[in-house]
Amino acid sequence: MNKQEQKSLASHFSKEYKKASKKRRHEILDNLENLTAYSRKHLMELVKSKPGLKKRIVRNRTSKYNEVVKPLTDIWHISNFSCGQRLAPIMGTYIQSLENFKEINLSECQKKLLLKISPASINRLIKKERRKVNLKVRSRTKPGTLLKHQIPIKMWTDWKDTSPGFLEIYSVHHCGSSNRGDYAYTLDATDVCTGWNECRGHLGKSEARTLEALNKIRKRLPFNMLGIDFDTGGEFVNWHLV
Repeated sequence: MNKQEQKSLASHFSKEYKKASKKRRHEILDNLENLTAYSRKHLMELVKSKPGLKKRIVRNRTSKYNEVVKPLTDIWHISNFSCGQRLAPIMGTYIQSLENFKEINLSECQKKLLLKISPASINRLIKKERRKVNLKVRSRTKPGTLLKHQIPIKMWTDWKDTSPGFLEIYSVHHCGSSNRGDYAYTLDATDVCTGWNECRGHLGKSEARTLEALNKIRKRLPFNMLGIDFDTGGEFVNWHLV
């Protein structure tokens, strides 16, 4: 039974349901629940509604954020194309810095709108501009082929209320638009609990140099390194690091 047939069946009992006693209504819902596999709450909505498709109501409302599309787009470019979830919390910092250097001229109304704009609204307003820029994720990570079963795995749910010493680490590639030849990398390590951040630059992405950079970061930490979380890149998934 497809979805259309399930809805038609529910609509068929709609008239009887509205006139039935409380006991009979329970029986109708029980039968429909067994036949359609819909939830009881959804079935109650179907049998109470009028037969036929609901008419979609289109409201032509002008968005209050239309007047901030231009400055928002400019700030989005300056933020290196950050998504709404990242841009919204630091919007005030960007506005203050740009105003200090006279790089942006906002009215009081525009400023208030930008400071209270939600991440979802940001993503919606920059949607067209994002298509023009044609952003594509460029990942330089190549998965390691060995040791995946030898490395202990900690589930993401276990990170809650953890103590200092558990680090998120990843490699930053400083290769520009081409990854040919040797170039500099930065090993970035951030403590999950405290937000403490340490970085170490190194040339090339060899296993030994990555391990050397991690050991130097380890010595600089104000607490013991208890665990590290990383992607499946070959610079991490190898015998050196294990």
